Amino acid sequence: MGASQSEVVIIGGGLAGLACAATLADRGIP
Repeated sequence: MGASQSEVVIIGGGLAGLACAATLADRGIP
């Protein structure tokens, strides 16, 4: 009942991916 752990992992992983992509873009790496 409520959000399952798998959903939390997927959401957290998505945020981590966006943060990583933003860091690489800030460094000028395509």
